[in-house]
Amino acid sequence: MNKLKLLHQQKGQVLIILLILLAVGGLIIPATLTAGRSGVKNGIIVEQRTDELYAADAGAQSALWWLKKMPYYLLPVTPSTYIEFPPSGVLTCNGERIFAFVEYVDTVNELRRYRITSIAGPDVIHDTNLDNQPAAYTKIIAFVSSVSCDLTGIMSNAITSQNGYTVQGGQGSVSPPSGDHAAESNYAGIWPTAEQLYQFYWQQVMTTTPYSSNSVNVSNTPSIGPFYRNGALNIENSGAAGATMTLHGPLFINGNATIGATGHDFNLDLNGQTIYVNSNTVGLPYALQIGSKCTISGSGTIIALGDIEFKPGISSGPSNYLFVMSVLGMSYLQPGGNFYGTVAGSTTVYDQNGTITWVDPTGTDLNVPGVGSGTFWGIKTWDITLDS
Repeated sequence: MNKLKLLHQQKGQVLIILLILLAVGGLIIPATLTAGRSGVKNGIIVEQRTDELYAADAGAQSALWWLKKMPYYLLPVTPSTYIEFPPSGVLTCNGERIFAFVEYVDTVNELRRYRITSIAGPDVIHDTNLDNQPAAYTKIIAFVSSVSCDLTGIMSNAITSQNGYTVQGGQGSVSPPSGDHAAESNYAGIWPTAEQLYQFYWQQVMTTTPYSSNSVNVSNTPSIGPFYRNGALNIENSGAAGATMTLHGPLFINGNATIGATGHDFNLDLNGQTIYVNSNTVGLPYALQIGSKCTISGSGTIIALGDIEFKPGISSGPSNYLFVMSVLGMSYLQPGGNFYGTVAGSTTVYDQNGTITWVDPTGTDLNVPGVGSGTFWGIKTWDITLDS
């Protein structure tokens, strides 16, 4: 009898426990379901924002790429002047609509600054006024600055000097003799600094393996570049006369350089590229010496910080453009042929032989800040905003 009574008591306890569990479950399950629905909803929002962020980043990178490729002289130079990317309509990436635009900000120390704005979202439209955009989108704003200045002003004359020039009568001449594009002394326009040019060309060779030897033999080097030499360098042809070396990237020489002063004759095809000598040597032995064993062909650029002695043969014609510039010193010319392009020098330009004739560099794909390949841009700030 006692056992039966105990059993009935236990059944009652189980019933009470079940009722308690049901009550607690009634409270927990709806909250859990609500949290689950919120979690799924939040997950969808996070995924949407992530897609927008990637899309906006793609728009900013595309605008930056376009900025790098556009010739410097075609970029806007007044505030609130926009370059839209794409010029009409919007881009689409992973189902997101993207619109980006570039705006001129200011010029500091002769270096321009621009603002890139890129927005992405499901309903983004082609409009630079963000007040007209839909309520929800992801925005990236990046401020970028050029790291090298525009040289097109210097390149607009046959001779450009900050401190005068000399053309030896009877042997040298300049064309045009006066007016637009004639020789200009005491040039007061933009002049690059050593640091600006260093950064411009260094970025093009910084990933190359430094060249270990102090000499390059043209006879077994038909092509060269991008190229970096940390030290003095001599380029000559020790093989059969008539060999050709073609540049396929800039030559960055961090020391004095000699080209074609000894050895056998050879042709140097600049191929639109640049020889940059990062040496500020003034006077003998010159920062850069190009001798008569070398014949220059094609369009291209030759820049040294210090003095330049330029005595090569020249097979480049009026359809080509040559640019020779001493940033801190003198450019001394005694070429074996007529020169088409621009000769520039800080202290002076001295032409002892041949005609220097200006030709228009527009359309030539030169590796010069502001021309052809444009310039390099440094990102100063990169800010992300979620507008909703």
